Amino acid sequence: MRQRLSKRYEAIARVVSYQDIGVDAIIVPGLANADAFKRLRDAVSVPIMAVVVPGTPWFAPTLEELAQIGIEVAIYPAAILWRVVMAMQQGLDAIRDDNGAPPADF
Repeated sequence: MRQRLSKRYEAIARVVSYQDIGVDAIIVPGLANADAFKRLRDAVSVPIMAVVVPGTPWFAPTLEELAQIGIEVAIYPAAILWRVVMAMQQGLDAIRDDNGAPPADF
């Protein structure tokens, strides 16, 4: 437990030191819960960009939860990729099913 606590405080200290040297914002991936976001928000005044990946072990807050905490930006790195992959799969299925013919509404 002591090592876990020290890592938590070490991470906060590191973020504070980044702010102290003049970073414009902090990008934060993989926090465990809302309290971790709150501790970070309380520690620094620069904008915080949260990396949000629903469906993973990381905490995936809603935009409303982030706004209540004071997090300015949410980045969804996998969200567009998932949709692109799905669209490509649908397109490949359509090519196979229609023998490569273009869509009727093209």
